[in-house]
Amino acid sequence: MKAALRLELFADDVRSMVRMYKAILPKAVHDTIDPKLPSPWVAEIAGTHPLYRFKRQFLRPKKDYTEANSVGSRGIYLWYTLETGKVYEINEQASWRRWDRRFELVRNDGSRQRLSEDEVHEWLSGRWA
Repeated sequence: MKAALRLELFADDVRSMVRMYKAILPKAVHDTIDPKLPSPWVAEIAGTHPLYRFKRQFLRPKKDYTEANSVGSRGIYLWYTLETGKVYEINEQASWRRWDRRFELVRNDGSRQRLSEDEVHEWLSGRWA
């Protein structure tokens, strides 16, 4: 069974404006416009990595605008499809200033269980049940 995960994408209107300005303005101005807006993301944990702790495969979301406000600053959602028996790292924006970064295992019934980093290491080594 698969699980669906929905994360809100805050300030997509600003991201769109920056993309537009970068496309039409000269290179000198193009390099100065870079607000570094973080985005939520989901990555499948595919193993360990010597530098980054985990080897990650980032998932591509589907954007949903059905609940968006008139300017696109709120109500835009990213949908991810998660596979059973896999562990994912999720970086979710909970509010304008707060982020929640966590690991989750998708169970056989499609439910998700939050894991600690130590439990992820145990799961990767096959010692976690």
